Formats: sequence, C-alpha cells, structure tokens
Amino acid sequence: MNSTSHSIILNHEFKFIYYKHTGVVQRKEIGEVWCKILSMSEFLDLNYNILSDYSNAKLDFDLSDTDVINQFLVEKRDILNGRKNAVVVNNPHDTVISVVFEREMLDKINFKIRTFSTLAAAEEYLSL
Repeated sequence: MNSTSHSIILNHEFKFIYYKHTGVVQRKEIGEVWCKILSMSEFLDLNYNILSDYSNAKLDFDLSDTDVINQFLVEKRDILNGRKNAVVVNNPHDTVISVVFEREMLDKINFKIRTFSTLAAAEEYLSL
C-alpha cells in the first residue's frame, strides 16, 4: 500500500508556509493540504507565501489529471494573486507537472510558481 504524510511549518522570519510531502502523493492529498494552507491566518491575513517540498515524494498522477488542481487554484485567484509558491522536486515527472503550473497560473491568476531542485534555492526565492 502506498503511503504519504505531510507536515506544515511556519517560517515567520521570511513569511512563508513550508509544507513537505513524503511518500507517494495522490492528487487528492495535495488538495487537502492546500485547503488547510489557504485557510491559515498567516496566509489569509499576513500574506505569507508557500514553499511546497516534494523532494522526498513522488506525485502519483499525470498532467492529464491536473485539471481539478488548475480549477481549484483559479477559483482561489483573489487570495493567490501576486503570491509566490516555490516548489521543490527532484525527478523529471514531478518537474514537468510543476513547470506547467508555473506558466498557467502566472498567466491566469498572477500566482508566481517557481520550480527548484534544492530547498536552499526555493528559500532564497521566497526571501526576496
């Protein structure tokens, strides 16, 4: 049986919400975590950005399965507009999915997603 877990940690110094997935990650699990993050006062009231760390995970879905995620993010355009999301991935499959979202979300709702291979580079992007 595939298993996954996640953690959420607040970085108050650089004002971002760090969440880390481990294991095999289903699309539904990402949605559940995003619902938590988007309801946090740090995100809603304090304008924190997001660092999504999938470096110890494997996304278990394909680009053809991302329409639901895309729709969810577009529905949240009012709170995502102008925000940053640094995504850390370490395999080609997950990189392709993240890079597609980079372009689509910037064009559709000005949500600034950037894909990185290291946590240090992602943190630097969010600290600017």
